[in-house]
Amino acid sequence: MSEKVVSTHAGVDPGDIMLAQYSVPFTTAIATFYDPNDPRVFSEHVMRDPRVRELASRIALRWRPGMAKGWGGTMRVRLANGEQLSGELNSFLGAPDMPLTEEGLKTKFERLIQDEEPHLQATLFANLMRLEQVERISELVLT
Repeated sequence: MSEKVVSTHAGVDPGDIMLAQYSVPFTTAIATFYDPNDPRVFSEHVMRDPRVRELASRIALRWRPGMAKGWGGTMRVRLANGEQLSGELNSFLGAPDMPLTEEGLKTKFERLIQDEEPHLQATLFANLMRLEQVERISELVLT
């Protein structure tokens, strides 16, 4: 990983949900057992899940000289059967150098407000997408 990631995102035992969201080992462990695209996975129930905690404790981040200063890294996984898998990313979807498309933003937004009424979801997203163009808040549609 880059030095930046290792120095600030390597905690394996976050004390609260906010810290869990910034922990690469913890979010990796969560993604093993839960849907990482569901914002509801960051809950007290998941924070206490012994499977997540145990796996997070076995994930180590290491600085790799020459790794870009951004958010990328190389992942190596050794499975229980001894097989090893690896992959590398230089960034991630949603980062400044890989922004989400409007459709991607809409999908993420809908996940965040999935418990609200469908008409409200559409209205809120449309308002957010044109927020920079309105001169007054009263121009927003709030139906």
